[in-house]
Amino acid sequence: MSNDTAPAPAPAPPPATAPTRVIPGLVADPRPLFARAIALARTTIDGVRDDQLAGPTPCDQLDVRALVTHQVEGVQRVAELFAGRNPLALPGVPEGVDFTGLRSAFSAAAQAASDAFAADEQLDAMFSLPWATMPGRAHLATYTNEVTVHTWDLAVATGQHPAWDPEVLALADAAIHAAFPPERATVFDAMFAGMPESVRPAAHPWRDALPADEAAAPIDRLVAYNGRDPRWRPAA
Repeated sequence: MSNDTAPAPAPAPPPATAPTRVIPGLVADPRPLFARAIALARTTIDGVRDDQLAGPTPCDQLDVRALVTHQVEGVQRVAELFAGRNPLALPGVPEGVDFTGLRSAFSAAAQAASDAFAADEQLDAMFSLPWATMPGRAHLATYTNEVTVHTWDLAVATGQHPAWDPEVLALADAAIHAAFPPERATVFDAMFAGMPESVRPAAHPWRDALPADEAAAPIDRLVAYNGRDPRWRPAA
């Protein structure tokens, strides 16, 4: 196959006209909780064995290695957003990086993110993505949800049992409930209508919420609202 295909143009910067969203019940400073979510994610990534890298995960079409790659890229986008750059223009993790390299890339991305939102004024500064304009603290809350749910994805895929932090789960739960209703197709259709084709996802990136028993563990309620079946386990 020829490798001389011209590279695709970089995605356009997020529009400044993205809808403003409000997340009620946010803690004044979500940075420590995000850091705790990152620490648990790193511990879970470290717990992955080499013989598990090709195994399935609750994320559609992502095996364990691809899920960790997705986690690295997600945290890289946090760093880019808070550094004032377009997180959707990142090229992603290069092909061929071994799993040790992915672990190192996750740590580097986490440090870059921490550095980018270290200043207190970042909490009140407004940042735009194509689907929302929010203060820094609100974006960090939604990314806390993303990091936590993907940690669960990886944990159940690899037979791990993380010690879930109740304060982190509460922040993640508030963020996802404020961001999306249980049925999300209409929300996504409206979001995508105003997005440039270069950054428009091919499919809805978040599934509709699944029902969860109110007596279920907080992590199970969180992943269900994110569209995961809390009972999911890899086939024996």
